[in-house]
Amino acid sequence: EDRLKRKVAAGEKGNTNSNLADVVTPATADAAFEDRLKRKAAAGGEDKTNTNLSDVVAAATSDAAFEDRLKRKAGGSANKDISTSTKKIGVVLASKDEGMVPENQAHPEEIAFPLNRAAVHFAEPRLEPIRENLPSDVESGSNKMEPNAVSDLAFDSNRQSVGTDGGDIQGGQNGQQSRSSARHSIMSSAISMINASVRVATEYLATATLVEENEVELGEVVVAERVGIFERKWKAFASFFCFVLVAIVGALIMIPALTKNKEEKMGPTPTDVPSMLPSSSPSFDPRPTLEIVQERGHVRCGQRRGSNNPVMCRAVASVLFGDPNRFKTFTVLPGEYQHLHKRSVDLITAARSTIENDVRESTTGSGFTFSSPYLHDNIVYAGHEFFVQCAEERNRHGECSSLIICRAGCHCGIDVVQSRFPSSFTITAPGNELAEMLFNSTCNVVTTSKSNLFGESVIKLSDENNSNVFVGDNPIADNSFGLVTRKDDKEFSDIINWVVTALIYGEEHGLKNDPSNCQNYTSLPVQTPDLNFMNAVYCVGNYEWIMDYSIRQHLLDPDTRSQINNGTSGMLYAIPFNGLSGAAASNEDSDALNVIKKRQLNCGVTIPDSFDGVITSSKKLVGMSVDYCKALAAAIFSGSPDQVNVTAFSQNDGFVALNNGVIDVLAGAKVEKKYDFANPSLNLEGFDFSSAYYYGNETVGEDLSIFALATREDDAGFSSFVNCIVWATLHAQEKSIRREESMNMPLLPWFGQDFEWALRDVINHIGSYDQLYEKHFGLISSEERGRNRLNDGGPLVNSIPGLSH
Repeated sequence: EDRLKRKVAAGEKGNTNSNLADVVTPATADAAFEDRLKRKAAAGGEDKTNTNLSDVVAAATSDAAFEDRLKRKAGGSANKDISTSTKKIGVVLASKDEGMVPENQAHPEEIAFPLNRAAVHFAEPRLEPIRENLPSDVESGSNKMEPNAVSDLAFDSNRQSVGTDGGDIQGGQNGQQSRSSARHSIMSSAISMINASVRVATEYLATATLVEENEVELGEVVVAERVGIFERKWKAFASFFCFVLVAIVGALIMIPALTKNKEEKMGPTPTDVPSMLPSSSPSFDPRPTLEIVQERGHVRCGQRRGSNNPVMCRAVASVLFGDPNRFKTFTVLPGEYQHLHKRSVDLITAARSTIENDVRESTTGSGFTFSSPYLHDNIVYAGHEFFVQCAEERNRHGECSSLIICRAGCHCGIDVVQSRFPSSFTITAPGNELAEMLFNSTCNVVTTSKSNLFGESVIKLSDENNSNVFVGDNPIADNSFGLVTRKDDKEFSDIINWVVTALIYGEEHGLKNDPSNCQNYTSLPVQTPDLNFMNAVYCVGNYEWIMDYSIRQHLLDPDTRSQINNGTSGMLYAIPFNGLSGAAASNEDSDALNVIKKRQLNCGVTIPDSFDGVITSSKKLVGMSVDYCKALAAAIFSGSPDQVNVTAFSQNDGFVALNNGVIDVLAGAKVEKKYDFANPSLNLEGFDFSSAYYYGNETVGEDLSIFALATREDDAGFSSFVNCIVWATLHAQEKSIRREESMNMPLLPWFGQDFEWALRDVINHIGSYDQLYEKHFGLISSEERGRNRLNDGGPLVNSIPGLSH
């Protein structure tokens, strides 16, 4: 009351006659208090000394809730006397561009402070009930002020007002100067405190507005912190890190290509010790194999028996480089096909040819391409004479109950042995361990090819043990061996096949090793037609010399089938099936099969120039070719042979139609070098050929007529499927399966469920080979049939037309 009296006395337009009794009149209703406060706020910056101060300073009864609210607004300081507080200041922080004033506050009074472009806005406060005992520093007019004192002040830009607790009005005009000084000191301290409170946030927080305590919802107090540079500029940092990551990935991709050293151009002279297998690259070079091999400077030649018989490798190097020494040999057992599949080697010599290995070899899941067989062998029983007889008679009781057969783990006749004896009578072992297992009594009979049985290890162990190895008289299966390559490069596979053909051609024409004719290329041929296949003969030797060398090296029992056929014995041969371990493949293995199955098969048939009949009712070779078209349709369309369009072509026109996609397969196609490789003069790509089903009667030295089913080289799966159609007729003849017994044919497990019965459907339609031949050529003697009969152990080797010397 004393200070209020002094304020009234000191006012510029103060009314000293104010009714002081009204000042201390207790407030009776909160609503009246609110109404008076609004009127005071509406008065603005003018001095209204006639204002009814009793309404302003009316006392209010204190309660516990009021004390608690004051404590929270004071910041929870236990040492501060919150009873001295007359007002809490609520601060609402706003953005730089707009101040946030509570909607229910109609007329805020603002004071702007130049704090780094920020402004602090204060709303006119509402006076709370007044407490006693004003702090001594304010009472005496001190320039100092406690921090919490700022929350107990109410002021605006034109007027400073200080409210105190009730009491008598003290002093007069003489104390006006000291009181004015005290007021200015308190005002300055308040401004300094507010300035310090907001300076921390002024860089990003633009305004602060004083609001009433009851207009701010009480809640958790959160301390504002400075935003870090990574949070403010995260987009820039993210862009930078993305750029760095892309640069690192690009460098990792480019470094191997930039630092790759070219392999040595000149291959080392081969030694008698096989090299370790080279590691394959993590990704495959998509270039043609011929280009890769020539750039490397030597051919990688895998061998199953080591490097003591590199003659076939020398023949290949002679054709590819004009130098028989440009090769390296690698022993590939065990897992020979895996090494070839992973490109550790370019080819493998003396690989066993089977239908399974051609379509889907069991250890790799891929098919491989085999050359014409150049080595034939039989699978036999060998060991103790008594138990060999037990095995041949399939006797396993009585004295034969002790029979134990060790069989090679290279699929050489495993399916035959499995079909003849329970697993308790057999042991599977690597082929190079069979001899030792035989002589240490692990088993008393072994079964493998003769070439393994008569190897050096068997002879050596036989001499050491003073024991002879008895070999059975009855072969249990056949083996045929050739050079094998991957199926993904048909051109390179054709090159390797023609190396074998050149060796056979050399024997047929009496050509031998002749260093003077061994052509050393001045520059390596990059086109297949430029390769000199006769280098295989002139630089190394002909087929007869190579076979004699192999027999001497391996002490082989000579096989009559590995001789030149002169037309007096059958040339038809069904290579082993070996399909028990094959897993079923999906239909996607052949796109052509899926396309054809949605329409019809388009099959071309070659006819002689003088032909003027109707092909569908023809006999002899043309009629046989038509039946092979129908058999292929039966295999594709679940036994229906009528889903085929048959069209007649001349030989050249037939290959043109096949090349252009007019037909899917060409029956009666002539196997020749000019059709095997791409032929620019005829504007033809290379073609693939099935096993032959008809031979001419030419003599040795003449170009032999060979007829087969031809397909394009763009779908290896379809070519393999077509080959199985011809094979089925030969296999049925070998196993004496006639048309009426087609259910005895094996299932075809590699082309999906739609084609599992393909072989049975083929035989159900056309029967075995002899049934088909007799249909079109009649009943004639075996001698008159010449080469067109199943081979019975006679010579089985002939060259393919197209070479010259």
